[in-house]
Amino acid sequence: MRVHPLLATAVERLPMEMVQHIESESARAFVPVSYDLAVAQAIAEALPPHEVIAFVSDNLAANAERKLLRNIVRSVLRLYGPSVTQAFSHVPVGFGAIYQDCGRIEVSGVPGRLVLRWVDIPECMQGHPSYFDVVGASLTAVYGFCDAVGDIERVAQPEVGVEEYVARWTPRVDEKRGLFR
Repeated sequence: MRVHPLLATAVERLPMEMVQHIESESARAFVPVSYDLAVAQAIAEALPPHEVIAFVSDNLAANAERKLLRNIVRSVLRLYGPSVTQAFSHVPVGFGAIYQDCGRIEVSGVPGRLVLRWVDIPECMQGHPSYFDVVGASLTAVYGFCDAVGDIERVAQPEVGVEEYVARWTPRVDEKRGLFR
């Protein structure tokens, strides 16, 4: 994947030890939250808002081929086919594989409109709205995995330490049966 020139400039401003750790460890170990926050901030500062979604979604799709997420993505697609409903219902599993001690994701709703609710967000992560925008943008990758078109709306509730993402799309006929098969 070609790196956006503005993003390359932003990454150059990050401490070298942070970049090296992320490049060497992110495929097999948890990345410290402070590093993840710094990278998300760099992305949000470097790219215009409309480009953040495309960049982050493409980046997550590329990372889905790395060992950490590959097995989860392939398993969901093999078991359920390109079902957006099922893919989003498994986001908590992927979230747990990527994040440690960063709260949890709860999924509810019906095919075509799901709410992904991030609860128990650590205090160190709160107050970083651009970080949560980047996370929301990464969720759009699900549509690419399932060859679907949809959007994600972020609904912040900082006073209670909760972030919600509302996923909307037109469900395929075979996924209208229910949320969990």
